[in-house]
Amino acid sequence: MEMGFVFGYDETLGDSESVDIWEIEKIDNKKRNHDETFLSVRCDRCNTYMDFYQGMKDDMDGYWKCPTCNAKVDEINVYQKLNEENEAYLRENDLI
Repeated sequence: MEMGFVFGYDETLGDSESVDIWEIEKIDNKKRNHDETFLSVRCDRCNTYMDFYQGMKDDMDGYWKCPTCNAKVDEINVYQKLNEENEAYLRENDLI
């Protein structure tokens, strides 16, 4: 894994920010998902990375939860947001 994405959260999920391997290594393992694609969520209100909780089926059924304010973001919502961003990029660049 050499790249990944961090999403800000403050009532709604913000756009992704690309992060490289050096930034990923600075983020605690309990703050990131366990899939091939590195994903993490930062609570913008508290300025902290949210803890990741693996789902029972390990099928995008986990979630991130802020250790300070208890805000919660479902893993499926992060993947949906990333998919929307990818599709928009492809459309804007006439790739689909």
